[in-house]
Amino acid sequence: MEKLIQDVVNAGIAVFKNGESGLKNGIADLEKLFNDLKAKGETDKSEQANKIRELLNKTIRDAKDVLGKADSSYKEIIGGLQTNFDLISKQIETAIPPQIKTSLQSGLDELKKLMNQVK
Repeated sequence: MEKLIQDVVNAGIAVFKNGESGLKNGIADLEKLFNDLKAKGETDKSEQANKIRELLNKTIRDAKDVLGKADSSYKEIIGGLQTNFDLISKQIETAIPPQIKTSLQSGLDELKKLMNQVK
């Protein structure tokens, strides 16, 4: 029985090693193919290839632009919310009796924690 288990383990190791070797060879072949295709593409100076490059570059620029605007808009929104939150907190501080203020303060503290996590 022990011999059978050892044989199964050894066979499993061999399968793993063969698979690992095959995977490494496949990755190397894929990398070589990619580099060959990349080199061929770089040498293509045709009008169509240049149009594709220009379109791709424009798409990348536009995507970066949109992401930059989204980030600044997000920061503006969070900044505006923070300002409004601070104003509301100050108004509550002056308008509410002390006994009610304590219970409200715990809710505001939780909200403040959430706002800080979003930043």
